Amino acid sequence: MLQNKDVVVTLVSLMIMMQVLMGCPHQGKTLQEMSPKEKATWMMSIYNSQYDDYQLQVVRTDLTETERKVLRYKKEVFSEVFPAIELYAGYANSGVIPGDELETLIISRLNQLMMNLAE
Repeated sequence: MLQNKDVVVTLVSLMIMMQVLMGCPHQGKTLQEMSPKEKATWMMSIYNSQYDDYQLQVVRTDLTETERKVLRYKKEVFSEVFPAIELYAGYANSGVIPGDELETLIISRLNQLMMNLAE
C-alpha cells in the first residue's frame, strides 16, 4: 500500500513530466524561434506548474529541514520572477521586443525553480 509520501512523490513526478512536455518548445518551435508572446506564454506555463507543485509541497506536515529550505527559497524566486514575467508579457503584448537581459533573467530563475535547489 502506498504511503502519503509515496503518493506525493508520484504526483510530483507526474507534474514534472507534464511540465517538461508542456515546457518543450511550443508547437515544434525552439525557444529562439518563438515570438515574444509565445515565450511569455511558455514562461507563465512553467511558472504556474512550479507554483502548483509548491502549493502541494508547502502543506505537507512531514517536510525535512532541507525541504523547508528549498520551499523558502522557491517562495523568494516566485516573488522575483512573477513581476519579471508580467513585464516581459507586457512588452510582448504591446509589440515591443523585450530585452535579452530580461529574458535571460526569467529563464535562469525558472530553471532554479525546476531544479529544486536552494542557494
